[in-house]
This record gives sequence, C-alpha cells and structure tokens, in this order.
Amino acid sequence: MQARRRFSSTVSVAILVKAYPLETTRTADGTCFWIAETTVVGRSFSARSKHGAPNELARQLVAAGIPDAPMEIAHAELRGTMSYRSFHAAAKWTYTETAGTPLHRIPYREFDAAALRRSLKKGGEPLPEVSEAPEDDEALPRRHAGGGIERR
Repeated sequence: MQARRRFSSTVSVAILVKAYPLETTRTADGTCFWIAETTVVGRSFSARSKHGAPNELARQLVAAGIPDAPMEIAHAELRGTMSYRSFHAAAKWTYTETAGTPLHRIPYREFDAAALRRSLKKGGEPLPEVSEAPEDDEALPRRHAGGGIERR
C-alpha cells in the first residue's frame, strides 16, 4: 500500500483545471462523462465524472495532501472560467439530476457498497439520509467578469 505523501511546499496561486467532455461516452438520452485535469507541484491529476468532475478532482487533491488553494476551472468550448476560493470546500460537494429534478448541488458522501448490500438483504430498506450540508460558504457561486461563475 502506498503511503500518502504530504507536500511541504505551499501552493500560493490558483490551481488551474482544464475540464472537457468525453464525447465518446455521450448517448442519445444521457449526458457524457467529463474529464478534469491539472498539474500541481509537478504531479498530474485527472478525474472523470458525469456531474462534477472538478469536484472529484478536488477530492483527489485533498486525498493527496495538497495544501488548500483557490481552484480555477476552464471548461472546453465555454467562455470564461469558474473558480472556487478553496478546493477543499469544493471537495465537499457533487452534483446530481434526475428526469424530474434539474441539475443541482448536493453534499458529497462516499459510496458505501457494504451498506447497500446490507440494505438489500433487509428487504430493500432505504439507506440513511445524507447528513446536513457543510455550513461554510466557500463553495457558493460568484460571477466572474467575462461571463464565468466563481465558486467561493
């Protein structure tokens, strides 16, 4: 098992993230996966998600021990950028949508396969509800000049 590496150097500038759609995964009735990529202190990171690839990338950066810093995201083929004051705050959120509910932000929680199996063995009892949302305002949207949205 590989030990987690702590980075001794501090990241004082925004972490620049490139996000783009993986078009080969697009279907006629659904969205495609998105890729978010960055390089921090000479180490490359990449995340893949249908909703919230930059947030998944933020969780990887937190797990890698990268010190907290602003994160600026450039989405392919979209003008402007979106940014977070804290990628540690961005890691606490993900996005979801259903046929009856538009895309919206929800608190992130780890998938617990063992809990799902236990639930199904008990006759399909529902899993516990998601805990309350993080109370910080570090991940709330803020507009950028030039049409982008800044996440704070």
